[in-house]
This record gives sequence, C-alpha cells and structure tokens, in this order.
Amino acid sequence: LREVREDPARAAAPCVRWVRSTRKISAEMALAQCQASVFNRAGIQATNTREKAAFSSWLSEHGHEVGPVACVDGFEIVDSTIAAGTCLRFTPEGDGRHFTPLVPVELYSLLDVLNWTAP
Repeated sequence: LREVREDPARAAAPCVRWVRSTRKISAEMALAQCQASVFNRAGIQATNTREKAAFSSWLSEHGHEVGPVACVDGFEIVDSTIAAGTCLRFTPEGDGRHFTPLVPVELYSLLDVLNWTAP
C-alpha cells in the first residue's frame, strides 16, 4: 500500500497493462479505472458500486428472460465486519483483501437469498 500512496501510477501499471490488453481503451482511461479499483476500501467500494450498477442495468434489461435473480453483496458483509471493529480476527494485519473466515457468512447469505434449506 505504500507504493499506492507514493506512486499511484507505478502501482497501477500491471493493472493498466492487463486492462489495455483486454479492452480497447486509452492508457489514460485504463489508469483511471485501475486507480479507482485499487485494493483499499475506497477502491473496492468504487468497484462494488460499479458492479451493482452493472448488475441493476443488466437485470432491468434481461431480468424478465431469466426469472428471479438475487445478489449477495460481499463488500457489505466485509465492510460491516470492519466497521464493527472485528476485521483483524478475519484477515492478517495489513492485508485488507483476504477475509477467508467470512466466506461461510457470504455463502450462507447466498443460500438464504435462494431460500435454500438443508435436506
């Protein structure tokens, strides 16, 4: 994270290369997208906002074709855990990305949204 603070363009370079190799956009646009999606709360929150907007847009256009659709917001689960002050129980200090013990919580949320019950 120090590199992100000290030289954000350099920190984003691998992302920029990947984005430009997969999409036909300018280097400036790729840099802006990569910097807005960096692995910190603000970046992940921005990514989550874009994902929810894309999901809503797709759902409004195609939802009638597939029937009921549900979404589990993993960011909200992790973010509310951090807000509760318990995140260090779930990720190594300084990591901020890998919340493996919260995967069952996310899975349970998905099963709940699907109205799944154990046999």
